[in-house]
Amino acid sequence: MGGQALTDDYAWMEDARSPEVHAWVAEKNRISEETLSRAPGAETLLTEMQRAVGLPRSAPFQYGDRQFSYRLDEPNMPWKLVVDEPGGKARVLLDPATFEDLKEPQCVLSAPNSKFEEFHV
Repeated sequence: MGGQALTDDYAWMEDARSPEVHAWVAEKNRISEETLSRAPGAETLLTEMQRAVGLPRSAPFQYGDRQFSYRLDEPNMPWKLVVDEPGGKARVLLDPATFEDLKEPQCVLSAPNSKFEEFHV
């Protein structure tokens, strides 16, 4: 820019699948949750925010030319994996609540400090 070299100190964060980014996000989440849990009225605030904006959805992530996210349609139910279709529609790819033939997934993994689970059947 104007003949000056610029460095992007946050370029390393562009790869959302890198262990470094996962560790950074996990640490920031831990600090945020710890701090917010001590705030007076935090539980009430969280409930009101969820009611106001609807149930949570993860940040989207890219795989190939598709965009995916995890979605929670009902409290106390498992997260669903959804793909965003052209035109803004979301299509559910995996809904663990519909695993009729399985009492439970064979293996459920989650990263440390993560609220997301990976189902391995």
